[in-house]
Amino acid sequence: MLAASALVAGAAPAQAATTLSYSCEFPTIGAQPISVTYDTTLTGAFIPIDINRRPPTYRAAATVTLGSETVGALKSLGVASIDGRMSVGFFITEVAARSLPAELTFPNRPLTESAVSFRVEGAIAPIDPWPGTGTLSVASLRLNWIGRTADGAVIPPAAASPDVPATPETFSSECTLSPSGQDTALGSVRAGYVSSTPTPTPTPTPTPPASPTPTPSPTATPPPTPTPLPCAPGDPCFGYRYSITGAATLKTLVKGSLPLKGALSTKVSLADDRLSGELSLDKAAGTLIAYGFLPVVAQLHLVPTEPLAGTLKGGTLKATTKLRIRVPKVTLFGIELAGGSTCQAKQISAIALQSTQPVFSAAAGGPIAGTFGISDLSGCGALTGLVSPLTKGAGNALLLNLRHESTTNPPAPPTAPGPPTISQITATSATVTWGASSDDNGVTGYDIYDEGVLIAGTTGPETSTTLTGLDAAKNPYYVTVKARDIDGLLSPPSDRVTFSLPVPPPPPKPILFGCGSVLSVVVTLKDADFGVLLPSTKRFAVEATISSSGSFSPSVATIQGGLTLKSTFSRAGATLPVHVPLTIPSTPVAQPRIATGQTPVITIPGSAQLQWRLDGIALNLSPRLSDGTPATISREMPPFATDEDPGTYDVDCSLMPASQDTLIYPTQPFSVIEN
Repeated sequence: MLAASALVAGAAPAQAATTLSYSCEFPTIGAQPISVTYDTTLTGAFIPIDINRRPPTYRAAATVTLGSETVGALKSLGVASIDGRMSVGFFITEVAARSLPAELTFPNRPLTESAVSFRVEGAIAPIDPWPGTGTLSVASLRLNWIGRTADGAVIPPAAASPDVPATPETFSSECTLSPSGQDTALGSVRAGYVSSTPTPTPTPTPTPPASPTPTPSPTATPPPTPTPLPCAPGDPCFGYRYSITGAATLKTLVKGSLPLKGALSTKVSLADDRLSGELSLDKAAGTLIAYGFLPVVAQLHLVPTEPLAGTLKGGTLKATTKLRIRVPKVTLFGIELAGGSTCQAKQISAIALQSTQPVFSAAAGGPIAGTFGISDLSGCGALTGLVSPLTKGAGNALLLNLRHESTTNPPAPPTAPGPPTISQITATSATVTWGASSDDNGVTGYDIYDEGVLIAGTTGPETSTTLTGLDAAKNPYYVTVKARDIDGLLSPPSDRVTFSLPVPPPPPKPILFGCGSVLSVVVTLKDADFGVLLPSTKRFAVEATISSSGSFSPSVATIQGGLTLKSTFSRAGATLPVHVPLTIPSTPVAQPRIATGQTPVITIPGSAQLQWRLDGIALNLSPRLSDGTPATISREMPPFATDEDPGTYDVDCSLMPASQDTLIYPTQPFSVIEN
């Protein structure tokens, strides 16, 4: 049992605590209950909106308690101490357009008592609100913890369970409300405009305060001013400010989508429907796939070089702008390939954007989309010539969802995808197909999970993909699918589908025989038929490999002849002795002899599994000199009885030791030939 109490520090007195119960699925030790008590001073707070100042910062803290059952389960995995973080997502309806993540971290805590408590602390993401009164709620909770041994070494995920992804976090799981339907509201929050004295400048301006120029924020990506663009005197117009979520999808030699966030302030002339606006986009980062299989982690910054210009007429928004494509960083397997402050496309990219819904509402917002190209890169370092061809190309997609800041309803996630199905299973891959999800603003892609671990993803509307790099040692696979939308929200998971890869047969086992010297005989065959319940009448193609610890005289060049397998077929108590003659072709004396042949027709009625055991072998060898004439066998391999042919030697061989397991089928694979 785990219990946690959270405290969010802000500008208002503390409110009554709210407790929610969760269930978190941990690798190896299974589901663990978690109780989180949220005691927030953000509840009931007034958030000031001041164009001259940044919003206040709110902090979060929590006290986490691990019960004796959980501590014992962790210790059973060799965990002596833990450290890590707890991610909490808050949401304020009516006031903020996006979720407010809080990352709470805690130092290393030894598991020395039967029940352990520790404190986690962190900050809530900056709040960029609009005026109004809303409700503060808890949207999500995730645990990411690292387990350590008594000497402080990190326990790798594989040491805890082969199902855990290869990340430093031994325990990582989403937590869901248990039971569902709990009221996640923590209380009310208000936001409104306030007046303050702007930050003074070196030279005071004598002009009236009709339209003061905001002082730029010193951060790399300043937050947009929380007011729409002003309309010029004498120009009847209206203005709106939108928050932006979306994605840039590359379709060059690197493919994939990078999530985008930003803002757009607009004004539209009532006289001629002209639209102008100031667009700003944050840096985007994510994983792209190069050449179809290499995971490249890239940062991309789309920097507008001129204002947005266009029209909003007849319910359709059309606008153009130009972008400077900057590439701050590109890494492959953690190695930086390119980047830096000078890494950018040589040419400015023009882009035409248009609303994608039948009617674009200026009062509510909506999705707009367009395509753009990326020219050669420059200033990216020594490997510019390697990275530039990966990103160069046209037809890349930009999808932006504009959400007017007076919108009161939080964005809704996509619906769950339809049940997945599996096809085209090979030893290392499988194709997964699922039903399409729906979303108000469109689905941008899908994520595929195995037991909650992300293993693949798609972009666009495609509802099928091939999973590669699979391993039968992981069997079985438990696959679910989630949809992504333009707001970066994930759908509930689809139904789960289970499949397994074909398991290769075990290597054939040798059976040892004494023939004066020791012979090793391996009976096996290609084109395996794995454990099929055989009809009563069959015959079998057989291959046997014979290796000897004895030796022939130096003059012997090749060996040929025959091998007879003395065996017993049985089914449901019925047995049938069968001798299987095999032929040994002429083989150089230094190589193993491979004998081939087939059984006579086997008829044993019954429905039980057929078994085949090897009881003994008989050799008929003909050693030959390099000119093909018969040779003699050295004294190191007696005793052979000479038959009527002076160049042929026969010997019966018995099991050595006699206690060997001589079961050939169904332990070993071999072909089935219809009679």
